[in-house]
Amino acid sequence: MKKFNKIIASVLSVATLVSVASCNNGGGGRGSNSDDGSNSETAAQTTTTDEDDSYVQQTYDTNAAVQNAVADVKVDETLKPTDKLVFMGNWSIDNTSPAIELFKANYGIPTGISDAYKSFVTADNENDVVISQVVGYDSRYSDLAKAVAADLSPDIFPFESDFFPQTAYSNMFQPIDNIIDMSGPEWDGWRELSEQFNWNGKHYLAPVELYPYYVLFYRRSIVQDAGLDDPYELYLSGEWDWDNFLSMADKFQKTGTDKYAVTGYTNFITCNAFASTGVPVVGIENGRLVNNLNNENVERAANFLNTIATQKYRTDTQDDEKSFISGNTLFYCTGFWYYQGTGHKRVEDNRWSWDDPDYETEVKKRDENGKVVKDENKQVVYETIQQDYDEIMFVPFPKDPNADKYYHYYKTFGYAFVAGSKNVEGYKAYIKCNIAALNDPDIQAAARSQQMENEKWTEKQMELKDKLYSVKDNPLTPLFDFKSGIDVDSSKSTEGASIDKIINDPFADPANYSFTNQRGQFGPIIQASIDDLNKKD
Repeated sequence: MKKFNKIIASVLSVATLVSVASCNNGGGGRGSNSDDGSNSETAAQTTTTDEDDSYVQQTYDTNAAVQNAVADVKVDETLKPTDKLVFMGNWSIDNTSPAIELFKANYGIPTGISDAYKSFVTADNENDVVISQVVGYDSRYSDLAKAVAADLSPDIFPFESDFFPQTAYSNMFQPIDNIIDMSGPEWDGWRELSEQFNWNGKHYLAPVELYPYYVLFYRRSIVQDAGLDDPYELYLSGEWDWDNFLSMADKFQKTGTDKYAVTGYTNFITCNAFASTGVPVVGIENGRLVNNLNNENVERAANFLNTIATQKYRTDTQDDEKSFISGNTLFYCTGFWYYQGTGHKRVEDNRWSWDDPDYETEVKKRDENGKVVKDENKQVVYETIQQDYDEIMFVPFPKDPNADKYYHYYKTFGYAFVAGSKNVEGYKAYIKCNIAALNDPDIQAAARSQQMENEKWTEKQMELKDKLYSVKDNPLTPLFDFKSGIDVDSSKSTEGASIDKIINDPFADPANYSFTNQRGQFGPIIQASIDDLNKKD
């Protein structure tokens, strides 16, 4: 019981950290600057808040092409998983994904489940391999803590690189060194990625996805109408850097009133800028944290962000999608989930097209006034139109012109094995199915088609997306920053997430905060916390 009490105390510490970070990061649909300086002479960014902070991922219809692709792929025949896996997170697992279809083909559908979760099995999900317990974004770590404390541990939980290494030194997850063998060729590229999340010689991540955390979406017609070069073409020619971004921002701002270069949550933009230098604000070397707040490259990124803020190139309101959709803001800094969930629907609803329409889709029919047409039964009427979705395109964050490589802020995803779970066979089988699916070209081809169909990506978008997701042939150099994984002891600071005050506040409210002053005030607190954390096992 003492062991569990130690785990719970640590997990609750992470829950506090995550709650503060989500308020400053825009995570889970929430984002803010912790100090409201909206009355200052230079307007600080204001906050937008969504009512729902959980996301239930849509489960799509079973895809025959995916099932055919996995039919003859063999995984580890020595494994005999008998229990369903229980996943806890603020979204649900899609049980039609290639990895789960491969699991079914090799192991069937487990019928057992831990006693704590028998009530979760219903007629709707009894044929699922993974049962999802969906919890709120802000409460996900405290919910995990309560479950572990009550000996009701789920089996898997999202490994979030944002909050590493605290999730390691707090012992909320089990090390996987003796569970997952990454020595085989199927782990090439992924093995090296896992090594970046080594804490004191132990590994907690079996990565199954790598992607740029935030990119810049833009509307091609808005760029063209403003007489600007297409950012995608600049990216292809190796000219997409800070200098061209600022030049484009200045030109666009002069095209009219209330014209801005970029919107997005504060932390989304600042994370990208600092990472593009190639130097993380807080890095990990030899399994221990390293503070780079005084590095000249970090300072240069702070100056770049200050230019964006003081020249009013960013919107006054964080994450102002309305300004982006209306064409008043050039770039929307957000994740790929935006296009998957909302972005492509904006194209449909607004009937945007680009060049020769080449995409047939069904959209809501509208009258000459733009109102949705309904039939005599008050049901929405749909019509089929030719649509080209390339109106919304995306590019990575611009390259630091002084950097030796094209560095970019990245996130890696995997399934952490929760403390207290005993479903080792199920976990091993699921991870092996994930990595096997990633290595099979036929499965990947079927998965790609499935994704394009379900999420409405075009070939041009997918071509770039594929490259940015690659673990072996990526045109960018992924960089991970561990600044959000620092637990600042309350005895050292009553200010909460001190690192955010250094990184985010000067960008959100440059009239009242500067990077130099914030670093001077909170830097020693960060260093003291890092020194303490580096002493932990």
